[in-house]
Amino acid sequence: MNFRDELSRRVLVLDGAMGTNLISMGVKIDTVPDILNIENPQPVKQVISGYLNAGADIIRTNTFNTIRPKLRNFNLENRIADIAKSAVELVRGVIGDRAYLAVSIGPSGEVLYPFGSASFDEIYEYYSEIARIYQSEGVDVFWLETFSDLYELKTAIIAIRDISKNPIVALMTFDENMRSTFGTTPQIMAATISRLDVDAVGANCSIGTSGILDIIAEMKDFTDLPLVAQPNAGIPRKVNNVIVYPEKPDEMASFTRRFIENGVRIVGACCGSTERHIREIKREVSDITSIPPLGSRVSNLYLTSRGSLVEVGLDRQPVIIGERLNPTNKKNLTDSILNRDYREFVREARLQMDAGAEVLDVNAGVSNFDETESLPDIVRAVVKESDVPFSIDTSNNSALERAIRIVSGRALINSVQLDSSLEKRLLIAKRFGAAVIALTMDEKGIPKDAGERIRIAEEILRVAAQYGLSESDILFDFLTLSVATSSNQMNETLRSIEEFRRRGLFTVLGVSNISYGLPNRSYINSAFLNLAIRAGLSAAIIDPTDRNVSSSLLATSALCGYDRNFSRYIELSLKGKTDSQTESSEYVSPMLRLSNAIIAGERIKSVEYTKILLDKGVNYKKIISEGILKAMKEVGVRFKANTIFLPQVMLSAEAAQVSFDEIMNRIGKDAQIEKKGKILIATVEGDIHDLGKNLVSAVLRNSGFEIIDSGKNVKNEAIVDNAKKNGVDIIALSALMTTTMGHMREVVELLRESNLQIPVMIGGAVVNEAYANEIGAYYGQDAIEAVSVAESIIERKKGGQ
Repeated sequence: MNFRDELSRRVLVLDGAMGTNLISMGVKIDTVPDILNIENPQPVKQVISGYLNAGADIIRTNTFNTIRPKLRNFNLENRIADIAKSAVELVRGVIGDRAYLAVSIGPSGEVLYPFGSASFDEIYEYYSEIARIYQSEGVDVFWLETFSDLYELKTAIIAIRDISKNPIVALMTFDENMRSTFGTTPQIMAATISRLDVDAVGANCSIGTSGILDIIAEMKDFTDLPLVAQPNAGIPRKVNNVIVYPEKPDEMASFTRRFIENGVRIVGACCGSTERHIREIKREVSDITSIPPLGSRVSNLYLTSRGSLVEVGLDRQPVIIGERLNPTNKKNLTDSILNRDYREFVREARLQMDAGAEVLDVNAGVSNFDETESLPDIVRAVVKESDVPFSIDTSNNSALERAIRIVSGRALINSVQLDSSLEKRLLIAKRFGAAVIALTMDEKGIPKDAGERIRIAEEILRVAAQYGLSESDILFDFLTLSVATSSNQMNETLRSIEEFRRRGLFTVLGVSNISYGLPNRSYINSAFLNLAIRAGLSAAIIDPTDRNVSSSLLATSALCGYDRNFSRYIELSLKGKTDSQTESSEYVSPMLRLSNAIIAGERIKSVEYTKILLDKGVNYKKIISEGILKAMKEVGVRFKANTIFLPQVMLSAEAAQVSFDEIMNRIGKDAQIEKKGKILIATVEGDIHDLGKNLVSAVLRNSGFEIIDSGKNVKNEAIVDNAKKNGVDIIALSALMTTTMGHMREVVELLRESNLQIPVMIGGAVVNEAYANEIGAYYGQDAIEAVSVAESIIERKKGGQ
């Protein structure tokens, strides 16, 4: 059997849940289910045998948690190789050659920059370690599942592909709003991960079959790869202290045909499913006599970040690539690089995004300065404050590799050309799933006529195909020369664009070069951009803060029919007017500016406006109440309305924190700031996930509460003892796994037994309001709701209720 061949010609059936089956069998799990591969393998064998007999074509190992950071929480990291090898041997012993052996690989439990402290290199090494073990054991497929962070999934794929040529399947998990924890949509996931060297993409866990079908429908037009559907057996609920997944086998299986119609070629199940669910899915698959061909669904070029997707196409407005993050002739940026203080780059990035930039081009070229350090540092600083795709602009391959690994989504490499560096840069693009700008020049320089530029473009395209890049991975740059010195070259550039537009290929230009050496450059740039758009330009590298140029792009695009009903033109025109009023001191007070900066997650401006208010003698309590806390309330409103998502909330919390810090620095560390209440927060025993807890902690703290963070994997007794010792008003508990949520009930009962009247608030992916009511706790669905719930608890306590 050959996995890739079979995947191209038929629908494969995956197995179902492992953990929930072990729980229903009464298996005791003190640490992680993975250790059972060594210490109690019989129940695992029983589950595997059930799925094999039900007709599963792919059987996964019981290794979802077998990665060093997770095992470290249970002092099992030194047994990682033993656990992994035992899991593979166990599955192979049961299935023989009757099914494909897929190693289940989950998230590391670490949080990558900018929302955590983990680096690409650290996460890369964790996945490299397990990839080497599995490769030596002869596994068939690497099965990456239940990832919520696009960046971590991308890093894991790169690490595994560097070691193995075996098939890789990559899945993310999404909530009912079709967003991952970090705000990634199914479209972004498909567009990003498909450009890496993987064999199938899809979604699993979190929601039921209907929800996964909706997610698959969103993915299918953004990838040519086979899709994978691995839903839960419904949304779990607790009935009589037992976790119940409501979807019956026939109900789940009834979606199979619709999955296949939407491009799914692997169907299986996740939490709550049993061998009965898989048997019904297999029956549905077996009854299907003809499978529609996948065909080619993607024709446009996509650039992404964690939370945004930019589409480059032929019959649409040219994508705006901001050019201002370049130190050439900019003393402020040159000094920023020389002083290793990148706040000016962050400020310029914000200006461009506010002006409509969809992609940010980043260049660190300063003479006699090593950009292998400065370029990645600049990208790191700007990534922290923005969520748009990046264009990495450098001729230094080492700097390119170090910078591009910091980008969470699909980046653009600026640039490649027909010279000795071409193959190396194409390898980098393929490895990191990047698109490229192809300059139509070779080692002889810039050709004088359109025909020669087109010939070079064709040769670059031919070589790129050998490295796995297609036409939809390349933006061709037919080069902009100054009309002051090469007046006849402009028409050659435009003719080249027209020809490639006719062929259905994408083009880009650095527009500002056209006016070099001339006065009133903005007018020349605008006029040339108008001509280039009419010729068929796909993307423009411009200064979006130049209103002449940006207005010309918007107006010309609308007149060419690329902006239906002038909606984009009107949107950005109105935004520009509003922004100019917002920044005017005539309209906005420093207090409102502080609130706006916190809402936007702008840490630098938050500190700046806090200093201004303090210098004016504004009472710090007023700054906290009318500036910081008011802003965080507005963040909560926008989060509830789904107009912002987790990354923006985290940035706002950080902006609020630096404002608090500035106040404390000014008034003294010993000053007493009145708090709304004192909350102890912890992730319960056996649960090593703390991203949600950390976010809730940050938002509560910056909403006026004193927080005592007890950490993760905290024993019941330690939670109660710590709460009593610190005299807290509320205990907040987090759990992400069905195997650990029972500890929440135990904490409530332990408080009752200890005669402690401390309210408990719970949250996490596996709990809901019904469970909270059942155990006598309050429920906070997310970080924002936790604030309002905590405030209401404190108000009740003050009122004696």
